[in-house]
Amino acid sequence: MTARGDPLGDWRPRGFRACDSRTNRVDRLVARGLVVRESVPGDRRRLHIALTDAGRDLVDRVAEGHVRNQRKILSGLEDTDRDELGRIPRELLVSLGDTP
Repeated sequence: MTARGDPLGDWRPRGFRACDSRTNRVDRLVARGLVVRESVPGDRRRLHIALTDAGRDLVDRVAEGHVRNQRKILSGLEDTDRDELGRIPRELLVSLGDTP
């Protein structure tokens, strides 16, 4: 996310296709104090969403557990195999326009 948030239309969690589903999900995140909606200057139809400090803290806590779990899962692989496993998704992302 940017410092000013991201457009709600660009925020598509896996499994949510309809705009109403995204809106309902964001409503729940706002109610929990994890994100805020921000108006877009010059465009009353658009809103950006941004993480609050509480939202960032939650992401940090979840990410730490996720990284620990990944290390545990991959611990049975040799270093070269782990490197190869990381190389392929990087190549795919670059082919889709991401930076290396």
